[in-house]
Amino acid sequence: MMMPRPARVTEACLRLGYALIFAVGGPAGATGAVAMVTDVATLARPSFRSSVSGLLLLAGAGVYALSQGVVGVAFAATPLTIGVAALAAGLAGPRRHLLPVGLALAGWGAGVLLAAEIDGLGDRTTALHVVGFGARLCLVRAVAPAYQRGSWLNSASISVLVSGLSFLLAFDMDQLGRWPAWTAAMVLWGLWEMRPSPEQVEQVEPDLSSP
Repeated sequence: MMMPRPARVTEACLRLGYALIFAVGGPAGATGAVAMVTDVATLARPSFRSSVSGLLLLAGAGVYALSQGVVGVAFAATPLTIGVAALAAGLAGPRRHLLPVGLALAGWGAGVLLAAEIDGLGDRTTALHVVGFGARLCLVRAVAPAYQRGSWLNSASISVLVSGLSFLLAFDMDQLGRWPAWTAAMVLWGLWEMRPSPEQVEQVEPDLSSP
């Protein structure tokens, strides 16, 4: 009997958890992690097309981890990297709700890097970020389809709130100021976006009404 897809997604999440644990063990653990992540991609997808968004987020998590852990890119590039990954996932895949999230995060990330490059901002830094928040919401409203404008603004507003809260908490929680935590968050986000939609779940559920 074929496993229902919601259960398959749950099993995939468990496998990924084991992969992250094994990855700590060095090269041998990393080999096992690669195999298990491959299983995740196989188990969690209802179809390739519907999985594109999640797969791109997983790829973005890998690029982000490499850029931070190997290349040594500044941690300040984190919001821009995550935002670009979300934009790519929303544009190339079916999860269009990722577009306002990506715009909000990428805009914030670009503002963070711009502020770091401008000398003499001083007390104007906070004001610059406030202007950036407003500009991003205006941009989302301008590019959103008319029938989805409200939901896009809601998604962007929540993204602005969560990103600002994370930035604030990072002063007291060291984990939020380190790249492994955000890599794990992107991996979990990617798996979540690979979940089957309600329509796809209905397609695989057996019809019990017939005799």
